[in-house]
Amino acid sequence: MKEEIDSTSEEDRILIENYRKYVKEEAIRELEANRDTIQAFKDYVLSKGLGLDGLQFQYVPCTGIVATKTDLLSNLFRSASDKEGLYGFRVLKEHFCMKRDVPGFLFHERFMAMPHPFFRRGYAPHNNFAPHLVDMLWNFTDSAIDLSFALDSDRVRIDVNDTVYTEFDTWFGAPFKDDIKSIPDGTSRLAPPADFSHFHVEFFFSDVCYLDVHWDTKDGVRTFQAEELKSEKCTVTDNGTIYFPARYIHAEYDLSNKTFRHFDGAIHLYTKEECETRRKCHYTTSNLSMKPRSVKLFKMNGSIQTEMWKDYCCHFCSGNPLLYEYFSGSLPAHVVDVVTKLRARNSK
Repeated sequence: MKEEIDSTSEEDRILIENYRKYVKEEAIRELEANRDTIQAFKDYVLSKGLGLDGLQFQYVPCTGIVATKTDLLSNLFRSASDKEGLYGFRVLKEHFCMKRDVPGFLFHERFMAMPHPFFRRGYAPHNNFAPHLVDMLWNFTDSAIDLSFALDSDRVRIDVNDTVYTEFDTWFGAPFKDDIKSIPDGTSRLAPPADFSHFHVEFFFSDVCYLDVHWDTKDGVRTFQAEELKSEKCTVTDNGTIYFPARYIHAEYDLSNKTFRHFDGAIHLYTKEECETRRKCHYTTSNLSMKPRSVKLFKMNGSIQTEMWKDYCCHFCSGNPLLYEYFSGSLPAHVVDVVTKLRARNSK
């Protein structure tokens, strides 16, 4: 058996090495094929009074030809973001063409703006977007709600066309019919089955170790907070510092109007020490003593129906069965099936 494992491992290493070689060669071909496009964009940058220092070009398979430079988008798109770094949906539609069938790209004649990299799978700038959430943002139509979201400030796509890289996503919203006012105040912590190995948590729970959900009520408003903690394998790096990202949701429910009046989603960035402390206690307890870096990704203000709030929560935390369990009272059927089969196998 050991010889078979070693042989397979060597074969995998060869496949990975060949794949990396192909990616490098593909990037060279694509950059050469788009040489005129790259030069035209350089000319455009110069026409805007910007220097070329620090301007770089990459071919990203899931995106296209990407120009990178610190604050590139904010220098090309002069409309100011709000104090949280978000751009209003209505303002974006005035300055860019938003095509519903090309979610994730804002069309300008010379470039395409994109959502913040934290909207992408694994928070990685080279990955594709988490499909359903970005599609929902691009197809937003509710005039009673002010929507805003974060953009990629340092990168724009410059091969302006309708070509997109599509990934299918089987994630879904959970049923949720509870009357908001009947939910008790306090904190709930959900976790994968205690007898699951780390491999199974990573595979079936998207590496989510805990989900903390908190409700409290004051002056006719119910406040909802939820934070998703993943294993220490999930990290992002910013200016040389390693952070442990946690998806965070905040919402306010108006008891008199029976709708949410505010809703936002963010990424909390914990240092290693903060992350270790955070894992040991529920959200409200730990939050009293630490304030992690926070990157807000989207925000809604207005009359937000419970169904919309629930759907955005589920798709913001795409792949997290614990949030589905919170809303529905049970894990998704496919996860329940896995739990049952694993426990039956382990009992033999």
